[in-house]
Amino acid sequence: FKNNHIRRKRNYAILVSCLVVACVCISSTLFLSKPLIENALVADAGVQTAYVPAGQRAQLDMPDGTKVWVNANSTIKYPTLFSKDERRVLLDGEAYFEVAKDESKPFYVESDKATIKVLGTHFNVSDYKTLNTYSASLLEGKVNVCFKGVKAGIITLDPYECVVKNGNSIVKKTFSNEDFLFWRKGIYSFEDCSFKEVIAQL
Repeated sequence: FKNNHIRRKRNYAILVSCLVVACVCISSTLFLSKPLIENALVADAGVQTAYVPAGQRAQLDMPDGTKVWVNANSTIKYPTLFSKDERRVLLDGEAYFEVAKDESKPFYVESDKATIKVLGTHFNVSDYKTLNTYSASLLEGKVNVCFKGVKAGIITLDPYECVVKNGNSIVKKTFSNEDFLFWRKGIYSFEDCSFKEVIAQL
């Protein structure tokens, strides 16, 4: 009986190790069915807050007509009515924005590591407080990314350009593959991601 018990424990440990290694080495597309949740918004003192738990995603319509898709384990906050001078939202996690154009009211996405300024554009931003990484990817328009606490200055992105921050390293580059944006449809693509980064998005 004792040998059987030890054998089961050993097999379980091997199985867990294999699962961890598989997740760490993920470099292909992982298909998941994640329904859009309803009633994600909670209003309090003129501020709308949407929290999307693990395994879920949400789509929001902001008061200016901007559309936002919010990924799992993410929180977004914005006023019930934007001010006359600007449109500012707070993000912890990942979201895709289709910003309604209004040149008189710049749109800001403020997160833990950076602030993005736009007028009207389509872009994705990922900045989880629990991770040491940040990324912003632009599909349409133009954005300015200003990192906090570093001397990188303002980084301007044109369509199909992205900026990635990993620790103290900041890299601007182009991209052509849009697989990483499929999460809006419940389809996830991971390439060269750590286990912690994968878990954060699931």
